[in-house]
Amino acid sequence: MCARIPGARSLGRAQLAGWAFVCNKTGMDGSAKANLVPRADAVTWGVLYSLPREELPRLDAIEGGYRRAEVCVLDDQQQQKKCTVYVSERTTNEPVPFDWYKQHMLTGALEHELPHQHVQMIEALPERPGEQNVS
Repeated sequence: MCARIPGARSLGRAQLAGWAFVCNKTGMDGSAKANLVPRADAVTWGVLYSLPREELPRLDAIEGGYRRAEVCVLDDQQQQKKCTVYVSERTTNEPVPFDWYKQHMLTGALEHELPHQHVQMIEALPERPGEQNVS
């Protein structure tokens, strides 16, 4: 995030209830990308970032094919925080990310010390070979 939006700063881990993490968004490169889908019994972990409001249009452009959704997350201090997530209805029938993308997600999950179950879920995702792309 900070490489794409220099003004962004990590606020730590957060959990989002009622949404499931999936890799079913169609990327411009034809592979599957990360997405969130509503699912009552699900909890998804991620990293909460603060960024300047004027940077949102830039992030929107980077995150093509997604729309913003307002949600409430629970941070590590058990505080509820309103935030924005990106979700997409542009889904694929072949939900398999490229190997480099899966490794990117795994590296981020480990770097931010997301719960072991979330890391295992990423590790269990199928993958296929692909050249790194920015989509």
